[in-house]
Amino acid sequence: DLAATGVRRSDAVTTFLGGIWDAIGPNGTIITPAFVRQGFRFGHVPFSTPETPSYTGAFSKLLLAQPGAYRSTHPTHSFAGLGARAKKILNYHPADGACFEPPRMMIDHDALFAAIGCVYSSPGVGPF
Repeated sequence: DLAATGVRRSDAVTTFLGGIWDAIGPNGTIITPAFVRQGFRFGHVPFSTPETPSYTGAFSKLLLAQPGAYRSTHPTHSFAGLGARAKKILNYHPADGACFEPPRMMIDHDALFAAIGCVYSSPGVGPF
């Protein structure tokens, strides 16, 4: 929830995303949920495309708009990534894969988790 951070939308790329890049360095990777609203086709099969807008907040939209961003192909619980390992991590999240496989891959890469601006509103995250 970028609004909760107090960062203006016009400063989101330079201030917010730039600050994260400064902290993780040029070999770092950012992964964020980029879930989509579930629509159903015949037989109740969920569907989405890589262009389907994320509903998980401004940060996922900001990340997906960056050059080099990558998105997994899961139809409802896709993740977006940017950086050195984004494609490697998200390639293990195909359309028929487990919903939350990217966090498992992140654990395998000794990733850090940050809940920014949504500690009290994100299910399963907090409060701590």
